[in-house]
Amino acid sequence: MTDPRPSATVTAEPEDGLRPAVQALRRQWIAAVATFLLIAGLGMLYVLRIPTEYQAGAVVSFMPRVASTVGGEVTSLLVERYPEVVASENSIDAAAAAAGVDPAAVSAGLQAGIQPETLNLVFSTTLPTNDQAVAATQAIYDNLLQVNRTDPDLRAVPVSEPLGWGPTGASTTLWTAAVMIAAVTLAFTVALVADGLRRRNVTQNPS
Repeated sequence: MTDPRPSATVTAEPEDGLRPAVQALRRQWIAAVATFLLIAGLGMLYVLRIPTEYQAGAVVSFMPRVASTVGGEVTSLLVERYPEVVASENSIDAAAAAAGVDPAAVSAGLQAGIQPETLNLVFSTTLPTNDQAVAATQAIYDNLLQVNRTDPDLRAVPVSEPLGWGPTGASTTLWTAAVMIAAVTLAFTVALVADGLRRRNVTQNPS
């Protein structure tokens, strides 16, 4: 008598996609650990050698003096001289003396410009420490106001006095996270490649 029930077909379940990778990592853990330590060590050495610099800045606006008959377009042209005042030799020397650094260092980290569609002058300095950056910015700020006292057309109005803007560039925490991610990724990749080469060698040279 024939059994009416259909015969059960045994099929192999697909292997979990992560399982081979985990097994490869277990077999090649020495290569993975060595790669991680190498990449992480070199990466952290690079991060620690990145110089930390600090930025400080100020904002000064300009307006026609009460007795001046200067128009708006002329005022916009006259205010363009003040970025040059910020970058002048007197300003640079005063900033360098206040911060205790070389004038070239102040000049290299100095930025100044008039904001578009405004009469606002924004300038900043970047130096190795926050105190140095603030001191340099303060000296430039003082020199700017002193020069403006003899300007017959424009009057300087402080908007934001010199203060520290914090460190520049990416933080050490972000650099460290990037190094760790790269180290883990490369370690995992090396383990997979090494295990693939091992299996290929076993297949081609069976014992």
